Amino acid sequence: MNHFDGPGIDRRQFLAGSLAGLAYTALGTAQAQGVWEKFENPSTEKGLVLNPRLITLKGKVTLFWAGTNSSARAPEVMYCNAGDGDSVWGKTYAPFFGSDLGRVRRLAVATARDVMAVVFQRETTQGNGAVEVLMTLSHDSGYSFGAPFVLDSYVLGQEGGSYLSCGARQGTQRGELAALWVAEGGVVRAANIDPRSGFRPRAVVIGEVESIKARAEVVGAGPDGFYCIWPEGGGLKSVRIKPLTGTMEPAEKLTSGDIQKNFSVASYYRGPAYILSSTEGGEFKIFQAKDGKLSNPSTGKFPLPGRKLDSRSCLEEEKHLHLAVVEQGAQPKLLYITNRSGSWSTAEVITTLQPDVPVTGFDITVSDSHVWAIVGQEQLVSVWRRKIG
Repeated sequence: MNHFDGPGIDRRQFLAGSLAGLAYTALGTAQAQGVWEKFENPSTEKGLVLNPRLITLKGKVTLFWAGTNSSARAPEVMYCNAGDGDSVWGKTYAPFFGSDLGRVRRLAVATARDVMAVVFQRETTQGNGAVEVLMTLSHDSGYSFGAPFVLDSYVLGQEGGSYLSCGARQGTQRGELAALWVAEGGVVRAANIDPRSGFRPRAVVIGEVESIKARAEVVGAGPDGFYCIWPEGGGLKSVRIKPLTGTMEPAEKLTSGDIQKNFSVASYYRGPAYILSSTEGGEFKIFQAKDGKLSNPSTGKFPLPGRKLDSRSCLEEEKHLHLAVVEQGAQPKLLYITNRSGSWSTAEVITTLQPDVPVTGFDITVSDSHVWAIVGQEQLVSVWRRKIG
């Protein structure tokens, strides 16, 4: 068993918890604090809620999604925000109204100290799954956004879009961004973006996944640059994007095993960054970005039973991890675990989901005093939060 220098658990605590038992019920007996409370839904006018994403910047939580309403018949990028002391979301905005930038299928968000990035994928009018990937930036904490610019365009051969991700890091003098997406034939492309540059970022092929529906992620790691992660060749592969230069190092195999969607990334924009992965057999590993490498994996059993789990994670105070996990089945659920108390908490049900209605996205973030979670099922949306500390 490898030692663990990750967030919230020291070596002795992790080893003791791991030896206590391999089943998830024995892995972490600590209970997460607080009670989940239903938060008022954003104004959606009963439209579609696709790919909801939560992000926190300067104490304010911003919610983005691709949705429809009376003004947008095709999904547009929409957003609203709320503070810890608020009981409702603020006004819903759609910054890109108009059929020329509609038909949004996927989106991703990331923040550095003073820049917020939204990357979104939209289907064009050419048909046959023709899409383009665009990015827009905000330098005022999400109050306004600049005109979106194109990162890439390609033909998927089928509708519905493909996965994309966005990461941010804060350097000594400025913020820096990276984006990653799955293109035609399952090709994984990535681009490093300098917000001050007027040149179109150059997309680089870094790997390949089995399907355009597969998942791939990029995470900012402060002074360490960025790390791209995707499943390939019976495990996860990674590529490091060096800071400032944007140079992409050769792909390396991070870990082996049957890993589908149960892997996620979490970071603070000044670092550190963590990668969490679980095989379909339940082997759980956490990697930390440190000194230009992904090192110090912790190995155990994932704190939830079952296969075909899908997870997303966030980082609190540079050390505590919070995970939201979707468990499919006859009664699908949105579940929550954390290592905030020093060991992994037992799984809690945030909310049960509607059977036979596709999950169109879910996410988790942490603000100064709350953990926030959201899950969408086509026109249904559910937002929850709980106090921490």
